Amino acid sequence: MSIRFSNLKLMGKSPAHYHARMKGPAFEPSRAMKVGSATHRLVLGQGQGRAIVRFDGEARRGKEWTAFEDAHPAADILTAPEWAEAEVIASAVAASPAAQDVLRGARYEVPLDWEMCGMACTTFGVDIVGGDYIADLKTAQSSEPGAFGRQAFAFSYHAQLAFYAEGARQNGLAVDRALVVAVESASPYNVTVMRLAPELLEHGAQMCRLWLERLKACAEADEW
Repeated sequence: MSIRFSNLKLMGKSPAHYHARMKGPAFEPSRAMKVGSATHRLVLGQGQGRAIVRFDGEARRGKEWTAFEDAHPAADILTAPEWAEAEVIASAVAASPAAQDVLRGARYEVPLDWEMCGMACTTFGVDIVGGDYIADLKTAQSSEPGAFGRQAFAFSYHAQLAFYAEGARQNGLAVDRALVVAVESASPYNVTVMRLAPELLEHGAQMCRLWLERLKACAEADEW
């Protein structure tokens, strides 16, 4: 099975967390994650991951909800208010000249397969692939660089971009820069484009290599 970053980063907590994710029930995204995923779809289009669909009601209850949920068992479902929230966030990205400079002429949701530390890696899609850069679209409470940087480090965004940058290079794509388009999930919906410093990207790559080597050792010994 090819390794996705959303699972690999759990090795940063412990091998037990990774194993539980892989062997346990399907992961249920939070409301904020669903709104973020819908924002991605509205800005970048539907990728190869889970489908994202809109339920026209306002609550997850009643016969109509149950019937809709049964009809879309493999999709992330947003209520009408949640979808409207994603539309406002996506509109802020569309109105940002800095974000549009990153999006213009780029390819979106580019799937990749590659090898790292002797292990097969994959992504359903790198958000944005430009002429000499890759970029990730992130929703956040704050896109102020200092505040966002703390969130980015806590969620290992720099490791994620390093992981994808390696995949892009192995697929023959020129990657000289890694960018983040951060958009706030509440008013005033500020949008900030940030470039990862090379040393931060290298630190992220080192984290990925450490996690992969640890994962390889755990898998070979079947000890988690």
